[in-house]
Amino acid sequence: MEQQVDAYEPNTPYMVSYLGKRYGAVGYRAQAYDYTTGTIPGQAYFTNTAWTRHEFGFTTPAAGHDVRIRVYNLSASPAGQSIAFDNVHAYPALAGTQLANAGFETADRWDATLPRYWKRGATTLAANAVLDTADRSAGLGSLKLVSAGSGSLQELIYTWKGYMPGAGYTFSFDGKVAGAAGGRVQIVDTSTSAVLVDETVSSTAWTTVSASFTAPASHDHTLQVILQPNDPAVSDMFQVDQLQLISQ
Repeated sequence: MEQQVDAYEPNTPYMVSYLGKRYGAVGYRAQAYDYTTGTIPGQAYFTNTAWTRHEFGFTTPAAGHDVRIRVYNLSASPAGQSIAFDNVHAYPALAGTQLANAGFETADRWDATLPRYWKRGATTLAANAVLDTADRSAGLGSLKLVSAGSGSLQELIYTWKGYMPGAGYTFSFDGKVAGAAGGRVQIVDTSTSAVLVDETVSSTAWTTVSASFTAPASHDHTLQVILQPNDPAVSDMFQVDQLQLISQ
């Protein structure tokens, strides 16, 4: 059996999740298949006899391909063997993140250069914090921050209030810079000024950066994810994509 993945996001990590089991001696397979190129970008094999949740990942191709999720027996023999699947889902890997529009795919309704749900800092020029569809690590766009070297901080901010008090979180993002200033990503508890995450980027190629932290014990704090060039006194460009914030 197979199902086409309609309107997928191109060049984007996807997860396929499903329940499966076998009734006989033959195991089963789930895979993503690109009919346009005749390739298999991702698949998994299993032989369990009890209902078990499995998942695998793959990266979608360019737009316009015929991509399908297929499920079937590992072997056509012996005859009479049965397998079962349920709750099969294919979705972007960032779907589980706590941050809305974390891949910078959607523009603000009133400002086509600004990612929806994010805001520019008080001293940030509109032209210095914009969506960039020409250069991204995945998907359709990334966020580009430009520092003119004037000393005025250029930053983009996301306000996050939906954390679980005292819970552990894993945070990651893709980033790259054009010059020597580098880039910085922070998660700050604005209620106490505590910096929960402080990661810098100096690579000129897309690089994934990860960190872990513990959310405040109190439920009513306001946290902010802040993206900014590392040194506002130095001219540079900092690009960010694929932010992921998940509970441990």
